[in-house]
Amino acid sequence: MSSRVFKKVLASENPEEIGDGEDSDEIVSRPKQSVFSMFDVSTLPEPTVSSSDDKSEQEAQPKPSQSTKRRKNRKRKNKNKPSSKSEPTDDDAILEAAQKSYAQAGTPKQTGSLAVRSELLSVNRKFLDYKAELSRKFGSSATENRRCNPLPFGQLVRSNLNWPSFERCGLAMKQCDDGSFAFTHDKEYVKQQKAFYVLQDALDPQTLSMFLSKAPYHVDTLLSLSDYLMHQDQSEVAIDFLERALYACQVTFHLGFSFSSASSCHLDYRIQENRSLFVALFRYIFYASSRSCYRSALEYCKALLLLNSEADPLAIILAVDFFAISAEDYEFLIELYEAWNPKRNLYLFPNFAFSIPLARWSQINRQRKRKQPDNVKDPEAIDKMLQDALIMFPGFLPRLMKHTKVGGTNNLDKSELFGKEIRLTESEYLGRLLDLYVSQAHYHWQEPDVLLWLETNVEKVLQLVEPTIVDPANPSVQIPNPSPDKRLRTYSAKRKRLYNEPPRNVLRHLFLRELQDAPPLVPPEFANKQIYPLDPFPPADGINTYDPEAERQNGQPTEGGLAGFLSNFFATLWPSIPAEQQDVDHLNAILGQFGLEVALDELADTEPESDEEEYSDSNYPNAYEFD
Repeated sequence: MSSRVFKKVLASENPEEIGDGEDSDEIVSRPKQSVFSMFDVSTLPEPTVSSSDDKSEQEAQPKPSQSTKRRKNRKRKNKNKPSSKSEPTDDDAILEAAQKSYAQAGTPKQTGSLAVRSELLSVNRKFLDYKAELSRKFGSSATENRRCNPLPFGQLVRSNLNWPSFERCGLAMKQCDDGSFAFTHDKEYVKQQKAFYVLQDALDPQTLSMFLSKAPYHVDTLLSLSDYLMHQDQSEVAIDFLERALYACQVTFHLGFSFSSASSCHLDYRIQENRSLFVALFRYIFYASSRSCYRSALEYCKALLLLNSEADPLAIILAVDFFAISAEDYEFLIELYEAWNPKRNLYLFPNFAFSIPLARWSQINRQRKRKQPDNVKDPEAIDKMLQDALIMFPGFLPRLMKHTKVGGTNNLDKSELFGKEIRLTESEYLGRLLDLYVSQAHYHWQEPDVLLWLETNVEKVLQLVEPTIVDPANPSVQIPNPSPDKRLRTYSAKRKRLYNEPPRNVLRHLFLRELQDAPPLVPPEFANKQIYPLDPFPPADGINTYDPEAERQNGQPTEGGLAGFLSNFFATLWPSIPAEQQDVDHLNAILGQFGLEVALDELADTEPESDEEEYSDSNYPNAYEFD
């Protein structure tokens, strides 16, 4: 019997007791949905009420006199005890209490910069759901399918009733001796991972889908299919695979793993098994951003930074300012800058050099309902911050002018700062950082009032550093600059010295972003090496369980090769028949570990009815039979 029916029956028999507000909540309480129900909700039967259950529950109901007596005794016994409402009464509360107690017992207390970092990057779970943000912005019609999923939201994503039921997939998480965490693979998952390394070069969705049918929660396969489908404009299916990959990681989190602090969710990127979660979160951030869900993207940025804030292996710091300004969370961005800049020199990143003055300017000029912060700077000081950024990074202005017209910048190529200095001192690495920033933030600078503010400060900068300036007394006359600003030469030397070799985390960021305006950089040492989409530019001191290149070599037969066969597979478009039976035999040798077998058959004459059916885990309309 449900709690609602039980309450009605009790009310009909003893209306006075139910009317007593002090005791009604203690007699009957509606428990929250169990966190464990997300694992296999689709297989649970509908709840039923049998007559025997009704009878047993009715017999268990207390009589009025006994109820009154019991209530008095309970009050006397609990006189000096806290209310029972504060105790965990369901699975959610029990799990949360266990995680807190485990974290307190198993991790050291946070001190100094770690405590500050944890407080700044604390993840607000209610803002993680990008569909909820879509509903707030554009109404419920923007997310028609959201109400169809009643499952609770986990630490990262919400489960989906349409996904295969989750069973033990071979992925787990352990806590290391230093308090950090690491994913582990059991023997079955190791086999899947090695087979994946052989198959990933195929670039064929059907082959990977076939593989996924036997390993529905293999994270790297889900990420590969998601990436492929995203490039095919099948974003709905692609994001479903991406969320399933995050869910596979989420359900295997250690009991002490939580995004509540930096010390309770640290993952070492050097450990090979940990890297997939970083890549999955990175892609999910920019998918949420593509839906204009900047608040959600910002919260996932915090989660990604918490995983390894010291190393920031995917350089998400290059995008966090954009999401903060887009979400109008200027205070977070400024606090992050003030806390991290002294040790990390964030002012040397072009995105922070320009975003911080923009955020401070927006605090003053963007009227909002919430209370104005106390740390608002003087407008003149903000102007000087922007002028300093323009002198340090002159390449920003000509790049911005590709997107909008900036007044007062005629003959910019003849300028000392915005012409000659860019040609002589801007390295490829620095240029790519500026390309990246302008490609994502030019919308902020195109707003009319922001553009007017920028133009005013560009004119002031030209008066500061150019050898020939406009005469203040007579604007139509140009005169030599009596004392050019010393920063022109100082910053020129600094650009030459600091921006020569990009670090690997920036290389990974550019590679994963795949922006046309900011293409990836490939250092000479990687020129002749295979760069894997799920593990680009791995750490030089990586702790590796697998060798993808060796697995590929071991998986290739002598004549033709499996990679060549699968490439032809993709080039001729499915369905296709391989030219050599030995290639099929070799493919079967790999997939046979998972109970799959590929057999030659006649060409299929039918086409998939829809793209969603084509990439379904259960339907493979092609020229092969799967046993």
